[in-house]
Amino acid sequence: ARVALMVVSAKAMPERRMYICGTLGTLRADVHQGRIEVKEIGFGKPISDRSTSGQGLHGGGDRVLVQEVIATMLRGAPIPASLDEGLDAAVTCFGIDEAEVTGQVIDMSDYWARVDA
Repeated sequence: ARVALMVVSAKAMPERRMYICGTLGTLRADVHQGRIEVKEIGFGKPISDRSTSGQGLHGGGDRVLVQEVIATMLRGAPIPASLDEGLDAAVTCFGIDEAEVTGQVIDMSDYWARVDA
């Protein structure tokens, strides 16, 4: 599978959008507004509104993260993400940060080689 990620850091309007096209359908979201739309591939299939009450630049995700940390630390709930998932996310963010600073498309192979070393 191939994925294209575009990150724009300088914009006049506050927004965080996602557009994912897959073999079974499409997801379009404006996380800042809490709007999520999903449509299965096929003629006559309706667009399903899956909007949430979450708003803001993280779409209400910060509250969820804090609740998960509290549940893990105070109630012994399982940790919702593995160390490997956290490492993958962090390395991806390092590449995004470098791209923002340099204005270049970043070859991530050096980052992943350091992780695998």
